[in-house]
Amino acid sequence: MIPVKRRIYSLLMLLFLSASTNSRADKPKLRIGDTAPPLTATIEGHPAESFQKGRIYVIEFWATWCGACLATFNHVNGLVHALKNEPITFISVTDEKKVNVDLLLKTRPLQTRIAYDRESKTFDTYGVRVIPHTVVVGKDGKIVAITNPLSLTKEVLQDVLASKPANLPEKTNISADLEWDKQIDANAPEALAQVIVQRSNADSGASHFRPNSGQIIGDGISIGALIQIAYNAQFFEIKSKLPGDDKKRYRISVRSPDGKDATARTLLRGVLSTLVGFSARWLEEETPVLVLTHISGAAKPTFSTKKKYDGFARSGEIDYVAAPMREIALTLGMIAYNNNVVDETGYKDTYDIKLSWIPGNKKSFEEALKSHGLKIKKEKRKVRRLYIQPVQRAGE
Repeated sequence: MIPVKRRIYSLLMLLFLSASTNSRADKPKLRIGDTAPPLTATIEGHPAESFQKGRIYVIEFWATWCGACLATFNHVNGLVHALKNEPITFISVTDEKKVNVDLLLKTRPLQTRIAYDRESKTFDTYGVRVIPHTVVVGKDGKIVAITNPLSLTKEVLQDVLASKPANLPEKTNISADLEWDKQIDANAPEALAQVIVQRSNADSGASHFRPNSGQIIGDGISIGALIQIAYNAQFFEIKSKLPGDDKKRYRISVRSPDGKDATARTLLRGVLSTLVGFSARWLEEETPVLVLTHISGAAKPTFSTKKKYDGFARSGEIDYVAAPMREIALTLGMIAYNNNVVDETGYKDTYDIKLSWIPGNKKSFEEALKSHGLKIKKEKRKVRRLYIQPVQRAGE
């Protein structure tokens, strides 16, 4: 699940299905049985109409940059088609500009009605903190389900039409809290060194690991994602044979005694290996990878005059200041390819780079890279892989 906060700072956050927490803690909590608030949004340039008695409404909250949202399109389209002759209206609410939505829908069609909530008033009224988010409004105008879109089925919606209860898992809509450890004991002296791992009930996940801080904070994170942090690895670099349920989520707080990131990772590795029971080692292997290179004769990306590397990245957009090319390649691998992207541009400086493309559209992405004199090709290279093996823990 992805929180509603718009910008994902790649230096500070790692994405694991999810992203940053939303600081809008004042959003109301709607409950099943409540009267559905009106949609403060426009549909086809006109204010959204009021809910009609005798008709049910499926309201989806989403964004073009939300990969988890895009992954639901086929499922939602299937429901629209299967129930096209029933008194059901499907509405997808976004707070983005129409031009951005139109570009995406040219390549990723969505068969629902599109509602534009540019001031996020409907998001706020419905208390949406984490997307995708689905609300089903019954024939009497009251909320009958608050859930995830993939939980909806034709049978469930037919039950709602028949005025039967919607037997769906209720979404708790709890966003990750990146300040949870401050509540442990506000009056205690500051910890010189600590590693705390607790269970989390957050629907979204986020981590904050500012470079050169020696501190890691996270909430709503799986064991697999914690291993990524501990070993400074990307998910596509890990080959794990760990059994178990990766749906379990945790919150962590790590502080190294010397303020070094490497020490913080070492502390976390020790706790995780004891908690889960595994061994890990890096190995090199030759495999097909994606290679970022420059286009012969093309101008270089813009050299940065700034000293501090900063910016954000999300599906369809990268905006970096003073970024090393290796970090640009890494980001491209994470959000565009889910695979290694090796930097072979030969560029050693730092660069200001803005890329904008239609998520899922290969041609659009290639054109965005080309505008900076860059391209990606597929070749075999030696790359490292982190092999995770389960081991028996003491006493088992």
